[in-house]
Amino acid sequence: FCTLLARMQSRESRVSRILRDARAAVHSTRPETPREARNVRPSTALRLEPLPPLTGGGDLESLCAGLRSADDVHIYDAADTLARLVAKGQVELASLRTAGAIDATVRGLDTAAASATVGAVLILIRELLAADATLVHSFYSSGLLLSLKNVMHTKGELSGSVAGACCTALKLMSDEYAHAFSKFELPRLLTSVASDNIENAVVAFMVVGALSKIAGCDGVGVSGDDTVSLLVTLLERYDREAYIRSRGLYALAVAASEERVALFIVRKFGEFPSKVLTRLGDDGDSFGIRRHALQFLLTMSAVERSGVSLARNFNALIDCVDSIPVCSEDMTTAMAVASNLAFYDTWDCANAPAFCHLAGAALFEGTVDTAVEATRALGNVTRRVLGQRACVDGRLDEILVALIGHPDPRVQYNAVGCLINLASDESWRTGSTADEARQTLGRESVDADGEMAEALHALESNLAL
Repeated sequence: FCTLLARMQSRESRVSRILRDARAAVHSTRPETPREARNVRPSTALRLEPLPPLTGGGDLESLCAGLRSADDVHIYDAADTLARLVAKGQVELASLRTAGAIDATVRGLDTAAASATVGAVLILIRELLAADATLVHSFYSSGLLLSLKNVMHTKGELSGSVAGACCTALKLMSDEYAHAFSKFELPRLLTSVASDNIENAVVAFMVVGALSKIAGCDGVGVSGDDTVSLLVTLLERYDREAYIRSRGLYALAVAASEERVALFIVRKFGEFPSKVLTRLGDDGDSFGIRRHALQFLLTMSAVERSGVSLARNFNALIDCVDSIPVCSEDMTTAMAVASNLAFYDTWDCANAPAFCHLAGAALFEGTVDTAVEATRALGNVTRRVLGQRACVDGRLDEILVALIGHPDPRVQYNAVGCLINLASDESWRTGSTADEARQTLGRESVDADGEMAEALHALESNLAL
């Protein structure tokens, strides 16, 4: 009996404990509501409507007043608030000019002392230009370029985020006002900021973009040794970033058009042009990399110290040419590069057959400019015996004879130059193609004058040997 009673009491206590815990759980999750509201029907869910756009009224004017303040805290709060509103589309952009927000922003950048405040104003500038690109003209009129120069020149070493925001603002300004950058020493300052933040990808992207714009307006602005060194360093460090490769190679191609710069690149960076050539087939043409790489190689191949080294990788150029559309401008540039490289004795004649095949396609299907460069390249290739054999085996000699009557005098002159080289071989002089050349010369010599007449006379002399 005692055992049975103990079991019943134990079961009762367990049930009581379960009920007590359940009641506690219900009371803990139930919201505490006033007594008089317990029987009131609940209302529908509350909907938050977006804030109305700021106009030129009090709110925007107070933010502009904050930007004009001499207090860093007020400038920071105003810049941060306005940047967030612009990013969310809660500001009528037309009202910014009315309220004087652009002048106030530039004033805030000039006044800001703390790095965080400078960064907040720069972010505001970025958001404003991203929201309305036409504001770039208002910022320029308000003296933003001078203010950005002062930021980079007087604020000391910039933090990564501030440097990124500053370079972003300059990149956006360079789209319209790159021609004015040199006046404010901005190419040099951009180079300095990027050199201090070489690991910062945002800085790298924006600086290369700005420098390429400057190069398009004023090549002198990117020809300084420090700027050229920076461009090469960024190209090597960010070699998988298509945008940096494209814009960096374009800026380098413009800078290297000065022989001094080209020699500096060879002297300081040695095999860098050869690396560009060997990467040519792998880069593809995203962001126009191939076009700018070919322009850079064309410039560098004209410099003997660089051209001798590049000519050793002639096969890399052939591999790239094989994938270029025949009627494109890139094919014309590629043939010009080939002509320069074939001038040097370091190119491997074993590549002559493959090149002659590509040159034949360029002569058949390419533009007039491509034909000019292809015949010029064949003129250098046929200076070597193996090049002559490759030209004849590919039946390019027949095409060259036909080109004596081409309407473009440049093509005529280059074709005759190739035939002069071929006519130095006795076996070719006794062939049927040479007979065709003699017949053609009889017709064309009458109308020729100047250099063309001299070239035709030289060909006649070789054929008569």
